[in-house]
Amino acid sequence: MLQLTAESLSYFPHPKPFKNPHYSRTETGQIASKRNKSLKQILVLERERVDRILEGKKMAVLEEAGEVEEEEGMGEEEKEERRRKRQKREEELMRVFEGVVSCAFTLLSLNEDGV
Repeated sequence: MLQLTAESLSYFPHPKPFKNPHYSRTETGQIASKRNKSLKQILVLERERVDRILEGKKMAVLEEAGEVEEEEGMGEEEKEERRRKRQKREEELMRVFEGVVSCAFTLLSLNEDGV
């Protein structure tokens, strides 16, 4: 009777012609560690990107309005009044920006639904 062992049936020591030694995923235009992203992940990333853009625009508007300045040489009452005005203006800007973002995501969802 012929005795078969795991070593005699193994293909491990044989060359593997089906493996291309020159193949890499980066050659096909993809990053090796990149995975497919779900729609939810894409929307979260897009929301974060929009938030960063809006925060930059908000800071630009505040700098242009002269709100980001040194407060040296000012009295405590003037500083407090300036802080209140700045906070009120920031809240108004955030409401406007949130409305813009809300509209943008509504348009995106309508576009995805095929409307």
